[in-house]
Amino acid sequence: MPSIHNYTMLTKKDIPSQFHYLGSVVFFPHDRRNMLVCVDSYQHTLIKIPKSFFILVPLSFFLSNCANPGTLSGGPKDERPPQLDTVLSTPNLQTNFEKQTIELAFDEWIKLNKVFEQVVISPPVVPAPEITIKKRSVLIEFEEEVEFRENATYVINFGEAVQDLTESNPAEDLRFIFSTGDYIDSLEVSGTVKDALTDEAVENVLVMLYDNLADTVVRTEVPFYFARTDETGNFTISNVRADTFKVFALEENISNYLFDFANERIDFLDTFLVVNDSSVNRLDFKIFLEEPELEIKDINQDQYGLARIEFNQKPLDLMFKYEANFEDLYFDYEKDSLRIWYDLISRDSSQTEFILSKDSTLTDTLIFSAASRAEFVASDSIRLQKIPKSISQNPLRPLELLFNHPLLGFDSSLIQIYTDTTRTVVPIQLSIDSTSAHRKLMIQHDWIDSLTYELEILPNALTDIYDLSNPDTIMLPISILNPKEFGNINLALDSLDSLKQYLVTIKPEGSTIPIGEFTISEVTTWEQEFQAIKIGVYELEITIDANKNGKWDSGNYDLKTKPEKIIKQTLQELLAGFDLDSTVEVVDDP
Repeated sequence: MPSIHNYTMLTKKDIPSQFHYLGSVVFFPHDRRNMLVCVDSYQHTLIKIPKSFFILVPLSFFLSNCANPGTLSGGPKDERPPQLDTVLSTPNLQTNFEKQTIELAFDEWIKLNKVFEQVVISPPVVPAPEITIKKRSVLIEFEEEVEFRENATYVINFGEAVQDLTESNPAEDLRFIFSTGDYIDSLEVSGTVKDALTDEAVENVLVMLYDNLADTVVRTEVPFYFARTDETGNFTISNVRADTFKVFALEENISNYLFDFANERIDFLDTFLVVNDSSVNRLDFKIFLEEPELEIKDINQDQYGLARIEFNQKPLDLMFKYEANFEDLYFDYEKDSLRIWYDLISRDSSQTEFILSKDSTLTDTLIFSAASRAEFVASDSIRLQKIPKSISQNPLRPLELLFNHPLLGFDSSLIQIYTDTTRTVVPIQLSIDSTSAHRKLMIQHDWIDSLTYELEILPNALTDIYDLSNPDTIMLPISILNPKEFGNINLALDSLDSLKQYLVTIKPEGSTIPIGEFTISEVTTWEQEFQAIKIGVYELEITIDANKNGKWDSGNYDLKTKPEKIIKQTLQELLAGFDLDSTVEVVDDP
């Protein structure tokens, strides 16, 4: 019997693409070669064997030797990406291209991965071509109804869609380029896309160039050229011809290349982009969501004395109209919601209309009824909004207690604070904070950090707008934080434009709750002290309030307005027991 190891050894790349695998055996078509190849599992080589060998050796014996039991081991991991075989592939960089099936042949078996996401064709081809695999080739087949643009350079960018079969190594920088004109365009447009509010890079945003310069083109036509941003927000549109373009950045909801949904983020160039050999085509976009009209999403009036109204955005500039039938009426804003606390003068089942409106865009009527007041009063009482096990108190600030209803008054003789060791009553000052719909009780005292305290609020110490009181005693231990855990920030803003209005917010890094919010106008410098605040890093946010309406406004494409500019700066870290002096130059670059 001949020994199989006396025959020629082949590497994987030596196997022609016409051969067919069956298990660990490769069969050569009878009209090609009269041989068979076996994979040596241990040496990771291929053994070429003449057909005459099988006259002497049964096929079953040969297969059993090919499929030696055991786990493949040894040898380096395949990190080599598939290589394009330019000889067997459709020629790249064709001019005067006519519609045809494009074949890209590779030197090894390949697979397709996320074709819809990875393969980008610019200008867009509608309908999209069918992309499939045949043996070691990728086929791009265009539908019969596809019509290419005249004198246009097309780029098919495959991203990481084409990968080798075994290790999923993607083919590198795989692009197929052709022109329907006499030459391949070679100019380039690049840049970045960030979010207008957060200034963070945005991935998968379309940047689109149109040779049609009409304002409506972004809603009616697919672009001439486009590219998508990567994970760093960068984009590059290559093989662009010299021309004048209208340019947009669009984060679309569905892939139709159109700005046709209200919740799609967009940005646009104020002027046309002229691309030529001497132009610098570097663009930066800040995409924004156009501000919708204020709408009411939900109204909850399940509880007497409280109406909760949820809007689609933060409600500002609301106007209210109502009859003089309210004993008490307070408003409390929280994010995108408005709470209306009320008590009606009439104690019968009469109803009162409450109309809220904003300009001519929103009008709604709420009906407040006294019918359920008796039931509400009988079942409810004053209580803390949250009941902590203990209070950790800033030694330089008043103690704040938030209750479930607006407070009308208190009996100071029924509210005491004791030192926990001697049970000595300490002097305090009480007040109701009007900025929180009268729901917050403020207790002022010169706290000593070496002492611990206990708060006692006896029954009936508090009354609310519904004539309710607290039925139970409230007892809470108070521990005083070390003053050295706090610091002061002396903030100064310089180079302000006295003709502009600024909205200033300062908050701890990573927090959404500010320690201060201010509106500044008609000055060139501004200063503010923040005393006894927690140590750490603070972020400053300055909105240039162009229309002076007291809030940040987004842009609008039809009105050709851009979002109001936001300047952000991180202050130096505030250390324990220190004063941080920070001066910020407010530079409003165009």
